[in-house]
Amino acid sequence: MRRWAGNPEPSRNGALFVYLWLIFFMVAFVVRYFRSEYSLPAELSPVILQVLGIFFGSRASKYVYQGRTAMPAGLNEAALALIREQGSVSRKQIEEKFGISARSANRLLAELEGQGLIRREGEGKGIRYVPANMNDATKAPRHEG
Repeated sequence: MRRWAGNPEPSRNGALFVYLWLIFFMVAFVVRYFRSEYSLPAELSPVILQVLGIFFGSRASKYVYQGRTAMPAGLNEAALALIREQGSVSRKQIEEKFGISARSANRLLAELEGQGLIRREGEGKGIRYVPANMNDATKAPRHEG
């Protein structure tokens, strides 16, 4: 699950085990097909097919998920330019301007905030996003001298 979600995790060779299992099943199936005196346990085929279905289904869903969550190229730069141009924006403005969902807008803004390019100000529905360097002079400690 961690690897599917994109979190780093040491390899546990689980995929290798499934591939070896697939090869074993294919060899056993071919041997059974050409040599009728050999047979597979009746329960083995459904179990193998279920495991392979789960394995390849999870791989396919990972690629679909990654494709859905990928931000369009240049969206970060465009959003940052909009924030700098307007001085501050709401999440709703980002949604409407770029035609993205609330979740995508939140992810985009969180990414820009994590990179230190923007700052979140306000509470609740009044949250606005401003360029990180805006108003920093007023927050800097003053030196008397």
